[in-house]
Amino acid sequence: MLEDNEWEAELVQKQLKKEFPSCRITLASDEQSFLLALDEIEPDIVLSDNSLPQYSASEALKEVRQRSRYIPFILITGTVSDEVAAALIKHGADDYILKDRLERLASAISAAIRQRRTEKELSDYKQALDASSIVAMTDKKGAIIYANENFSRVSKYSIAELIGKDHRIVNSGYHPPSYMQRMWSTITKGEIWRGEFRNKAKDGTIYWVDATIIPFLDGEGQPYQYLSIRNDITQRKLAEESMLQLTEQMHEQRLQQHKQMARVMINAQERERNHIGRELHDNVNQILAGTKIYLGMAAKKNPQAKELIDYSLDLLNNAIEEIRQLSSRQVTPLRNVNLKELIELLLEGLEATAVAKTRFVYDIGESKIDDDLKLNIYRVIQEQVGNILKHAAASSVHVSVEAISNYLKVTITDDGKGFDPLMKRKGIGISNMINRVESFNGTIEIKSEPGHGCRVEVRIPF
Repeated sequence: MLEDNEWEAELVQKQLKKEFPSCRITLASDEQSFLLALDEIEPDIVLSDNSLPQYSASEALKEVRQRSRYIPFILITGTVSDEVAAALIKHGADDYILKDRLERLASAISAAIRQRRTEKELSDYKQALDASSIVAMTDKKGAIIYANENFSRVSKYSIAELIGKDHRIVNSGYHPPSYMQRMWSTITKGEIWRGEFRNKAKDGTIYWVDATIIPFLDGEGQPYQYLSIRNDITQRKLAEESMLQLTEQMHEQRLQQHKQMARVMINAQERERNHIGRELHDNVNQILAGTKIYLGMAAKKNPQAKELIDYSLDLLNNAIEEIRQLSSRQVTPLRNVNLKELIELLLEGLEATAVAKTRFVYDIGESKIDDDLKLNIYRVIQEQVGNILKHAAASSVHVSVEAISNYLKVTITDDGKGFDPLMKRKGIGISNMINRVESFNGTIEIKSEPGHGCRVEVRIPF
C-alpha cells in the first residue's frame, strides 16, 4: 500500500483486516520505500493513493507494470476526476476506490486478483500452446495475421514471409479441391474442423500436420478470425505407410521396446567383449609369456634343440602380438569414451595393415554425446573398416563424424571393389551395424555397386 497519510492508511488497513484477516500489508509512504518494497516482495496486489508530495499513482503504476503485467493495481483516493481514473485504467490500473466508499474495496480486490490470474492463465496457455504446437491466426479471408516460431521452423519460411499470405504458401497439392472445400464449408459455418494436411516447406520437403481450425465468432455469430492449431505428425504418417497402417502409437511403443532390448543386448555384448579381451591380455598372454621363459631355460639346457625352441619362441611372440592386437580391438572404455581418439587409432591400424590412405573429419562442435552412443558409433565404424580391410582392396578410406542441425551424421566411404547391396550377404556384420544404429532411433544407408566402392551413411538424432 502506497500511502503517506498515516490516519488514512490505518483506515484502509482496518477495512482490509476486516475482510481479509490473514492478509499481510507492506506500507510505503514515498517513492524510495515503495521501490524497495517492490524489489523485496512480489505483492498479490498494489493499493495506491492518487497523489503524494513527490510521487504519483501514475508513476507507481509504471514501476509495477515494468515488473509484471499480472500484479493488480487499485487506486484509492479521496477525490479523482473521471478523466484521471480512465487514464490510469487505460495504462494498466484495475480499478479505483474512493476513500469514503471503502466498503467496496474487498470486492474490488477479489475481482482484480481473479481477473489478473485469469489473464496469467490465458498467457500461460498461449505460451504452452506456442511451445508445443504450430499455431497461426488468419482473418476471415484466410490471410495469416499471426504465426508462431514453430510454424516458421517447420515450414522453413520466416514469420515475415508468412504474415499476409494464406496457407496456400505451404500447400503441397496433395489434397483434392473437394477436401479444401469441405474444410472451408465447415469453418465458415462457425464449426470446428479437424483433419490432416500434407504440406510442403520452403525448401521443398514434405511434412504432415494434424490440424484443428477454430472459428472466432462476432456478435452476430459470424466468423471474423480463425485459429489454426497444428501438430507435426510426419513421423507417424511415415510409420503408418511402412508398418501396414498400424497406429503410430502402437508402432512407436513396440519399436521403442525392441530398441531398448537391442541396446541392453548390445551393452551386454560390449561388456562380454571387454571381459574376453582382458582375459586374453591379462591371463592368456601371461601363460604364453611364462611358456617363453621355460622354453628359454630349455634351450640353455639342451643346445641340440635350440633351433626348434627358437622357432617355437617366434611362434609364441607372434601369438602374443596377435592376442595383444585382438585385445585392443575388443577392449574399449565404457566410460569417458574418447571417440575421436578411438577412430584415429583404428584408422592408423588400417593404414599400417593395408595399402590405403585414410582421411578423418571430426566436427561435433558443442554437441553432447553420451558414452553409450560414442561406443556404438565406434563399433559401427570399426565394423565397416574391418569389412573394407577384408574385402574392399581400397586405396583410400574417408571417415567423418559431424553434428548437423539436430542429428549426428557419420559417413564411411572407400574406393574399393564395391558390391551389390541387394545380394544376400554372409555373416552378420552389416546386420550388427543396422541394429546398433536403429537402437538409437537412427537410420543407416549403404550405397555401393561393383567396381565403384561403398558409402555408408548413418544419421542419429540428438
